[in-house]
Amino acid sequence: MKDFEELLSVIKNALQSVTPHQYTQVIAVCSDNGYIYHSIINNALSKEKTIEEQLINQLIENDSTLVKKVVCIWAKDGVNVDMLDRVDMPSYDFRKKLCDCNSDNVNAEILLCGKEGFITKTIGQTM
Repeated sequence: MKDFEELLSVIKNALQSVTPHQYTQVIAVCSDNGYIYHSIINNALSKEKTIEEQLINQLIENDSTLVKKVVCIWAKDGVNVDMLDRVDMPSYDFRKKLCDCNSDNVNAEILLCGKEGFITKTIGQTM
């Protein structure tokens, strides 16, 4: 869970720099080389997915395409709220693009909410 805790911390810090809206979403990934990348999507329900593409491009440009962990948070209620009820799966398109840039990303773990707390599933299990 250490990697996930770091990703959640990065997300909390990122949220402090924006005013979240109803459909604001933050995605953070930890690459195999230990680097953490994140993106803030102001309207995750919009058809415009350039922010997700920018995150993928950042991974490619930095030769960090092998991803170990993924966390996606809905940010509509701000920073000081329990993260458990806001953790969600990133969009299918984002998960597919992660796998397109590195086929081994089917093994990347996504943090999700389970009945009794956080659980993980691989991208492959969610496709």
